[in-house]
Amino acid sequence: MKEERKLLIIGWFKFPFGSAAASRVRTIAKGLTEKEVRVHIITTARIPFRKEDQNELNQMYWEGISYECQNQYEPENNQKLSKFQRIWNYILATIRGWNRVLRLVKNNEFDSILIYGRSAISYFPIVIIGHLYQASLFYDVVEWFPPTRFKLGRLNPFFYDDLLSRYLPLLGCQGVIAISTFIFNKYKKKGIPCFIIPSIFDSSIISNVEASETKLPMNKFTVIYAGTCKAGDGFDRLLSAVRIVYLKGCPIHLRILGTDGLSGNAADKRTICEKDDILSSCVSFMGRVSDQDYFKLLASANCLVLPRPKCQITEASFPTRLPEFLYTDRPVLTTDVPDIPLYLEPGIHAEIVSGDTSEALAHGLLRLWQDSERALKIGLAGKQRCYEVFCYRQHKERLYQFLIKKQCDSAESIS
Repeated sequence: MKEERKLLIIGWFKFPFGSAAASRVRTIAKGLTEKEVRVHIITTARIPFRKEDQNELNQMYWEGISYECQNQYEPENNQKLSKFQRIWNYILATIRGWNRVLRLVKNNEFDSILIYGRSAISYFPIVIIGHLYQASLFYDVVEWFPPTRFKLGRLNPFFYDDLLSRYLPLLGCQGVIAISTFIFNKYKKKGIPCFIIPSIFDSSIISNVEASETKLPMNKFTVIYAGTCKAGDGFDRLLSAVRIVYLKGCPIHLRILGTDGLSGNAADKRTICEKDDILSSCVSFMGRVSDQDYFKLLASANCLVLPRPKCQITEASFPTRLPEFLYTDRPVLTTDVPDIPLYLEPGIHAEIVSGDTSEALAHGLLRLWQDSERALKIGLAGKQRCYEVFCYRQHKERLYQFLIKKQCDSAESIS
């Protein structure tokens, strides 16, 4: 009889929907579930309560994946908490997460743990629990931040919490899942088993949205950027590119999904746009939208843009939105940040330009606007390529074999 594999995933993400992290964890878990691995997810994030996921025993399930929230559920009125309340709730949720993992592993309900997160303080106790009860430990590492990513740099204690979290796998683990070649090489040099899974995508969640059937207005060139305008996204260069393209006669309209521009990183950007004669007429902040509306809006665009500049942050990560952009069959304009050329051919699967200048972004936008037939071909080829290299089904067998082999190796070494 085939032995049941049981994997526990813990981290801070808005499962099952609500963030790029949730999307990655969700698709990894779904692929393993299809390989008959029993997956249970513990999140320490504050998430919406989904009544449709609750069964008669008050357990939460999404697509056969059980999950639980150790934080508070978000109220229906979307009431915002103070910073102190958010921090306090996170501390309590983290401690509850430790206790929950301890009970589950101690009772042999799960024999493997996958940690998704960057906090040494939050996950070191999980490592101790794994070693004490001989559970196989795995990590999914998707980011590698320099000191400049943190306010006050090296004076910020959160930088050291993040830095030390990179060394947790060195305390003993069965393997690391890396999102990029940069991270893969870091751990491979340390002799840690590692393999790459880039951003992956589950097309079934938007199977009823077909971009090719959406009619586009002829008198407008709609470009969509999705994100929160943070520093590593290259948003400033995108705004400069929009200005250049507009002055070249293109009827460009930039829609920004994910923020209303009233707070956070985007507040200054919105102010810049509102005070600029050109940008005020062709840039719109759309705010956060539902998942279904999000994909419908993507389908309504002439072009989807990922303007990320070259830096350590983008070298270590991988654009999470790239697969979902490609799937819409709309042409994608992206920069040549590391790893993208490993999966996409410039001018065939996407319009790929240098991320160093606004002029390069503008040139890419103009080419897609001026040659709509070429843009259409790029969009269709990009969607096909998305199926070939970014669909989670293309990676689930490799992931399953990696987890099982390393788990078996660990069991043999213990015995």
